[in-house]
Parts: sequence; C-alpha cells; structure tokens
Amino acid sequence: YNIIYAWDELKAVARENLDAARKNLCDILSNYQGYRRCRVIVVFDAYKVKGGQGSVEKYHNIHVVYTKEAETADAYIERATYEIGREHRVRVATSDGPEQLIILGHGALRLSASAFKAEVEQAAATGWGEAVIEGKAATVLACVEEMKDYLLGADPMRIEDLWNVLYRAGFYRGGPILMSAMAGIDQALWDIKGKYFNAPVYQLMGGPCRDRMRVYSWIGGDRPSDVAKAAKEKQEVGFTAIKMNGTEELQMVDSYEKIDAVLERVASIREATGKYFGIAVDFHGRVHKPMAKVLSLIHI
Repeated sequence: YNIIYAWDELKAVARENLDAARKNLCDILSNYQGYRRCRVIVVFDAYKVKGGQGSVEKYHNIHVVYTKEAETADAYIERATYEIGREHRVRVATSDGPEQLIILGHGALRLSASAFKAEVEQAAATGWGEAVIEGKAATVLACVEEMKDYLLGADPMRIEDLWNVLYRAGFYRGGPILMSAMAGIDQALWDIKGKYFNAPVYQLMGGPCRDRMRVYSWIGGDRPSDVAKAAKEKQEVGFTAIKMNGTEELQMVDSYEKIDAVLERVASIREATGKYFGIAVDFHGRVHKPMAKVLSLIHI
C-alpha cells in the first residue's frame, strides 16, 4: 500500500476501488518482472483482518503475499529480507524511512517508491499496434483481452515465440478477429523492441529498401458531386495519384446506368488531371461478383 499511495495514478484508483488499485499494481509488476527477469514479491498489509491466516498467491509470474492477523507488512518484509538475503540479492521498494533502515541492516538494498516508479516506467516500455476490423473493434478488443494471460510477465523481446504461443496455444486458429488481434500485438511488440534498442523497427528488420515512396490521396467517390475537382486539387498540391470508391453499393445484378456512372466519374478525373495521373478505384466490398466481372471488361 506504500507504493499504491505513493504513485498518483494508483492513488486515484484506490480512492474509488482499492481492489482495482491492487490489481493494477500487480499487472504493472507482472510486466516489470517479464522485462527484468527478476523474482517479484508484493506484500499487502492484512494485519487488521480478524482471523486472517495469511496467504501467498501466484499472480501470473509474481508472488502476492497477504499478511496474517496482527502481522504488519513491515514485519513480514523484515523477516523475508533476513531469510532470503542469505542466498539472494534483495531489493525492497518502500518510502517508509524506518523500514528502509531496518532492511538495510539485513543487507538488502533499498529503493524509494518514486525511484522504483521511474525504474518500472523505464522497463515497461509501451508499444503501439493497430488491432482493429471496421465495425468489429469491440470484438477485436475482447480477443486482445483474452490473450492477456499469455502476455503478462512474458519477455517482449521474444516476438516470434509469443506469436506462436498466441496462434497455436488455442484450439481454434485463424480468422479475421483472431489474426487482427495478433497483428496489433505483434506491431506493439516490435515497437517495444525498437525503443529498447533505440532504433527504428525497419532497421531491426534488415534496413530500408527505398528512400522515397509514391503515395496517393483519398477523395471518396461513392456519392460524388465533383470528383474531378477534388482530384485536380490533390494534383495541384503535389499528389500524382488519388484513390476513390468509384460507385455506391451495387446489387447482385444491377443496371448499366450505374456502370456508365462509374465510367463517367473516372473519365472526368482523367480529363481534369491528364493522361499519366494515377487513378485507383477501390470498391470496398460493395460490388458483387457478377457486376465486378462486367467492370473488369471495361478499359478506361
């Protein structure tokens, strides 16, 4: 609790829900353990719990201790550092001044709550990844949450190993939800590794293949009022290509009127921008196979 009330973000959570603050701290320390590969013991004071027998629980990859009745967390830590310190290097994180002196006398290293927070933040690098499917963001998020137990406390440097665990440990494999969740996690792990080595991820993957890349700009196009004007504006600011929907939703078998509308839109862009301006048409799943075959036979 010394740590919880010394860290502002945990202290704020504790005001509303102490159990949630404890869980947040344990999650943070699980990630810290996976990064630092040290043994972590978290001691919570339960000396006021009548009849409490005390317990030692395994939470992911760390040990969580609840003291017994009439035993303070300080007393437990003093005894543990004395016993463990005989064979192991022990560090205790606390901002309790008298407690720091006692554990120092037992040969343990001391660390203030603020110094420990800085160390945890340095070890717990955050990675960003895009785990999403349009219209199914909440479903993908639930999948990421279900994978949490495989990731907490794991070494983020072992990207290939973690990918195989996530893919092969479950009974069901593949599919857009699972693979999108895994892709986002994979991206985040590479982001963490890049930060760890202070290098862009492309350098870790073999280095760049090009110095420049042609890009396009999006202009819509499914229900356009003037796509030619929009494309021309993009050309004038330096783009050499645009991308557009090209059509509204088509029925399984639709009219040639709508086919002609697609042709007119693309032709108007070609006329406005010239012969060599790039025009990409993306139907975004709104054109069924029979109409797609008709469109594929048309040369603009």
